Amino acid sequence: MLPLPIQHDELLATLNSFGTDLPSKCSLPVEELEKRLIKALHFSQRFDELFRLEAKKKLDPHEYHKWTNHNDQKVAKAMQRLSVEETVMGSAPISWDLKLGAESPNAEIFTELKHTMMGLGHAFDIDSKSRVYFVGADKDWLIEFQTLSVHKVAEDTPLILFCYNHQVLPERNALEKIPTASRYNPVVVISELERKVLLALWDHNGNRLATVHHKKVARKAGDYKASFVLPLGSIGMRELGSLSKNTGCVICGQANSPLRCDKCLSVIYCSERCQTVDWQLGHKDKCVTLQDATWHRVVFHDRPDGVDMGYTTMINRKDQIKGANFPALPVSNARGPSVKKTVLVKMQTPGIPGVTIPDHIMIYDRQRSFRKFWVRSGGPSDAAFRVAVQQIHRSGGKVYRWLKRIDDNEYEVCLDRVSPETPVW
Repeated sequence: MLPLPIQHDELLATLNSFGTDLPSKCSLPVEELEKRLIKALHFSQRFDELFRLEAKKKLDPHEYHKWTNHNDQKVAKAMQRLSVEETVMGSAPISWDLKLGAESPNAEIFTELKHTMMGLGHAFDIDSKSRVYFVGADKDWLIEFQTLSVHKVAEDTPLILFCYNHQVLPERNALEKIPTASRYNPVVVISELERKVLLALWDHNGNRLATVHHKKVARKAGDYKASFVLPLGSIGMRELGSLSKNTGCVICGQANSPLRCDKCLSVIYCSERCQTVDWQLGHKDKCVTLQDATWHRVVFHDRPDGVDMGYTTMINRKDQIKGANFPALPVSNARGPSVKKTVLVKMQTPGIPGVTIPDHIMIYDRQRSFRKFWVRSGGPSDAAFRVAVQQIHRSGGKVYRWLKRIDDNEYEVCLDRVSPETPVW
């Protein structure tokens, strides 16, 4: 349960601001969306990659050196994270001064959070014991944020350890509650949704913090809690896929529904009863069956040059640049799906769609459990290869199609059936 309740439509807007593609009519229950929000915040901080904690072990920031502004690197700048896509295409600057505040639309909540993280770093750069106050438009609540210390947990990655206090003020006198001595500190007006998501983030991080820090903060006067923040950056495509998958039974919304339409494999149900209801409601007329589809026999490879040995590294447009880890993996790790199992895959080509003539197509599934390359070889499958390239170029560089594994690196690919919904991974 989150510290403050977040409505169903707010949760959907927040998740989609992170890059998921959950439909507005998604009927997943609030509890499931709350879990996905916490996962999104967790992924955005790259927590597991940074710390790799053993099971049940709590994080102690004091095990890391305190941050020093080496090479004039301010905490504010270090709190910014850009993805490959944002770096190449150029992105809107992130700054405390650019926050939209109480009137910010829900669809911009992730951007607002990133502005806030940089602002907290900026406050530390000015005063190492800085306090920041957050208020709403109606001044009926107040959040006090007090920095305790900042630690360098990785190269160019700061962790801000802090304590905070949240007060609900029916008298709408939030500004009067700020001590006179602290009124030179920043007072930031934020939206109701940002208030809820910030408290959810801090509560989640606080639960991962070593007990000693909670005990120290508990000795302070007032109801203070200990937590930490890390830089927030874009979520990788694999993680976005896990947050976007299984949108629940199309009829009742039940999460983790196990059934799919056995004709098109695109619609999810919790039971045969709901499947029957949807069939009667119109899916019968919309269903694009795979049963009469054309399948092309293709031999895939583990590398784009067709040499199935060595190591490969994959960088995605959503991957964070600063502090990211792009491991080289043996190509033998990419075994592929079970034989005869039909899976939806992403197919994409290198270069500029419509300009560059590719010699290979990269193929992978939502979970990145395997990655293969369809290499133009001059053989019988080249006709299908050209069709696939045309489809990819018309779609801006990627398409989603069905395939099934026959044996080893031998597959069948379906190019004349399209998934009714375009995934985000």
